[in-house]
Amino acid sequence: MELARKQFEDRQYPQAVKTYKSIAKKYPESSIGEEAWFRMGECHYAMKQYPKAQDAYDKLFADYPSTKYVSDTSQRLFDIAKIWLEVSDPVAKSV
Repeated sequence: MELARKQFEDRQYPQAVKTYKSIAKKYPESSIGEEAWFRMGECHYAMKQYPKAQDAYDKLFADYPSTKYVSDTSQRLFDIAKIWLEVSDPVAKSV
């Protein structure tokens, strides 16, 4: 977990995703697995890979319904929704 956190802090997001994915598989239904899914979402979000970020956040909610990251994750999902609305709203671009 320390390696994954360091990679995340150093903005080595592709490497961090791989490390967190390995951790999530090795420690399902644990607080370590919970953090791994949240951080995977954060990595994808930072890389502007919004569909992958949403998938990671959705998996977090599915596996950990009372996750301690509910507030942060909900905010990220809201941010992603706003980004998608801005991209796909032709009215917003013509104004």
